Amino acid sequence: MVLFSLDDPFGIRKAVVPLFWMESNGDLQGLGTAFVIDPWGGLTTADHVIADARLRGIMQHDRSGDFRINLPSDTGLVALHGYGVVFGTVGLPPAALRLVSRIWSPALPGSDPIAALQGRPDYQAIDLAFLTTQTPSLSAVRNLRLRSNPPQPKPGDVVVAIGYPRIETFKGSQDEARTTISEGMKAAYGRVVQLHPHGRDRSNPTPVFEIEANWPSGMSGGPVFNSEGEVIGLVSRSIAPETEDGLGTAWATWLQAFPELPDWAPTLDRNNSDWRRGWAVVRKLPWHLAGVFGSEERAREVAECAGADYVVSAGAWRLGSDDFVEVC
Repeated sequence: MVLFSLDDPFGIRKAVVPLFWMESNGDLQGLGTAFVIDPWGGLTTADHVIADARLRGIMQHDRSGDFRINLPSDTGLVALHGYGVVFGTVGLPPAALRLVSRIWSPALPGSDPIAALQGRPDYQAIDLAFLTTQTPSLSAVRNLRLRSNPPQPKPGDVVVAIGYPRIETFKGSQDEARTTISEGMKAAYGRVVQLHPHGRDRSNPTPVFEIEANWPSGMSGGPVFNSEGEVIGLVSRSIAPETEDGLGTAWATWLQAFPELPDWAPTLDRNNSDWRRGWAVVRKLPWHLAGVFGSEERAREVAECAGADYVVSAGAWRLGSDDFVEVC
């Protein structure tokens, strides 16, 4: 169950993307891995991957204790969308680097006695974060199927994680990043050994499933797939094996353990892993789907240009198809 290079005939690089911190001069510092959850700029990663970026943004406080962060518009956290295996000397396409404008990390009440004595809020982020980027071109993204309902993983199940294990060590120009990215996406199998629905311990309350696997830290935030090709978790933490030919221990944030997941990521469809919820511009007779969008505002702008026969409807869309079902 070692790392192996992943050939990309199905465009998986459009779904599993590297995250960087971009300096004002355009240089990049590798952070970890994220994956696309909808075609409108929604990404998911592990909170610890972007924890430092959270500190550089402007926090919006609410009673939930969740971390809601607005990031600067000129420099900061970026995701690299739609960059496949390339050859030659072409650099990174400028449009491929999409700035992250918002971070949302759900939180649980903490257990710090000092905070209680001082009467101040104490919350600990779950190792799960939702990112919003500038909307990429539809041709630059691919959405993954997410399993938010049972069946859940069980001991003995074989899973596979995908990510960029060397990305954390990268620091340099965008041109220098090209080789790291084009050669750096890896996959590794693992076997589920235990479920921790209430977290590993008090200091690690995130629900996880434990895996016997070798998953290097740069893969943190990358998707973990079941045997049906559905995302059931994301890489959270890992401990390297004691011997070169041994197996380490890894933990994956367990998506199905969060009943709030459809509320945290409202574009997900509760019942269908390859559908997403959005706002469609449709003509009902004869049927024509002009497009599906992540916001009602954007859909209404498109409808105004589409013609009087087109209306805006909220519903569920089968990704990559003309299938759309209205939802009240």
